Amino acid sequence: MSKIRVLAKRFFHIVKSQSLVKLSNDPYSTHLPILIGLARIYNIKTVTEYGSGLNSTLAFTNKAAFPNLVRLKSYENDLSWLEKMREMVKDKPEVDLVGVEGEMSSSVRAFDVENADLVFIDDSYTSRERSNTIRAVIGFGAKLIVVHDFETPRYRIAGYSAPSRYRVKALLPNTGVLGSDVSCATIKKLERFIKTHSSHLRSDDVSGWAQEFDRSFKQ
Repeated sequence: MSKIRVLAKRFFHIVKSQSLVKLSNDPYSTHLPILIGLARIYNIKTVTEYGSGLNSTLAFTNKAAFPNLVRLKSYENDLSWLEKMREMVKDKPEVDLVGVEGEMSSSVRAFDVENADLVFIDDSYTSRERSNTIRAVIGFGAKLIVVHDFETPRYRIAGYSAPSRYRVKALLPNTGVLGSDVSCATIKKLERFIKTHSSHLRSDDVSGWAQEFDRSFKQ
């Protein structure tokens, strides 16, 4: 890639994210450090996930990342990807993978939201569809919501109705933390910790982040 293209790409992400933080080398995993920290702060045992993935579903079932998880319900509307994920978690009885036809927001139910310690949103191929999922989850009074790619204006607008919300900018793509149980002061402390340690830890280094949090980060 030419120097001009690199600079143009960097400028695009600065404008889009309204941040001078450099785009991560692994943009699909920048939510992982936040999730690993929240697992300890909020003692996460139950998770509902909208949009399954290598950097979320597998992390939730990793005892290093989520040592107290007992149940994960994951919804996926890409049915070919769903079959691949089912193969990956076939030996994990705590996981319930559910196929969805149509928009993900149509699968959002009060029971799944209200009974989850954490709801993770990283679904769909369009920002409109994910925005609808965010609104639906907020509408059922979720305690703690994590949204990937929260630098996207549509997602931030969709999150306005949440009782509390914080945009973690330490890594780009950004991560949103929203919900009735969210303490912005606590999430800001988490963000400072991640910013400090991101200089020597990749965002997808699950064991490395887990060790740092267990050693240093106390609520």
